Amino acid sequence: MKIKTQNKIYIISAVFVLFILALALFLALPVFNDIKKGSAQLLSAKQDIRSLQNEAAALENFQKRYREYQPNLEKIDGMFIDLKTPVDFIQFLEKTSSDLEISSQISMPPRGQLQNTGEKWPFAIFQINFKGNFAKILELSKKLESSPYLIEIQDLSLKEAKSGTAKAGLSSEFNAIFLIKVFAK
Repeated sequence: MKIKTQNKIYIISAVFVLFILALALFLALPVFNDIKKGSAQLLSAKQDIRSLQNEAAALENFQKRYREYQPNLEKIDGMFIDLKTPVDFIQFLEKTSSDLEISSQISMPPRGQLQNTGEKWPFAIFQINFKGNFAKILELSKKLESSPYLIEIQDLSLKEAKSGTAKAGLSSEFNAIFLIKVFAK
């Protein structure tokens, strides 16, 4: 009988130990999960703080060196036209064509119309009709590509102007139609 009583004590003790372990596991597991989540949030917050500190240091450095950067920033700003008043760009086109003795006719978009179809920056499309010598029109296209403005020649149509002479060639008059994309502020 002593063995049966002893077995009962072992069984009850084992059940009691299992119950205490299960209770401890169910109580401790959520605490450990909370600790794990808290640690992850703490790491994320530390990384965010480091990132913000780096950005603040970069901004402070930029502010200290702003005077050095200012001339280049002004040059960059000058590369974009103001679509509300693109007078400077139009004057550049007219002066460039008149310097090369080429007549020009500029068609611009409706006042202030911005075109931004999937592009990062706003732009406008200008159509410019030029009439002049082929070599000078070629020189004009080079000047447009190296202009102080951020432009892209989208299309160029070149057609020999009607002349009374039977002999035509590179020295005769040509009509050129440029379709130019000009990036804006």
